[in-house]
Amino acid sequence: MILAAVLIACAVGTSSCMTDRPAFDERACPQEKKYTKAELNSLADAVEKAPAVIKGAMSDYGKLRDKARACRGER
Repeated sequence: MILAAVLIACAVGTSSCMTDRPAFDERACPQEKKYTKAELNSLADAVEKAPAVIKGAMSDYGKLRDKARACRGER
């Protein structure tokens, strides 16, 4: 019974902190470099010919760019 009361108190106390905006400063999110279409095509050709370890690293970099965009609320 006491545990339930504590959980309810915590839920009520923290619910007022929730907002539509992120709980962090979006300026703290990393900005990724913007590439031109020509650069992206050249990179795609290079990655296609690259060894598996480089392809894995590029995949990791892509995930990091996705996280940076999500951090800023972009898709």
